[in-house]
Amino acid sequence: MLINLLCSEFYPPLRLYRGDHATPVARRERALVEHRRILDAIADRDPDLAELHMRRHITYARERREIAISAR
Repeated sequence: MLINLLCSEFYPPLRLYRGDHATPVARRERALVEHRRILDAIADRDPDLAELHMRRHITYARERREIAISAR
């Protein structure tokens, strides 16, 4: 269910919004590290840690997006 939600409903509009092609390499690498932390916490069945990592990831992404928008 989570994969379906992320892949079919959530990710396509997000990808259009953020302009994946313009994302600097350092930010993509950081996002991959953040995603790995989230997945590891889920695999370890630690919902509190998964939530913490997800909230940090979303906060960082929001901050980066706000900076990008204000720079336009």
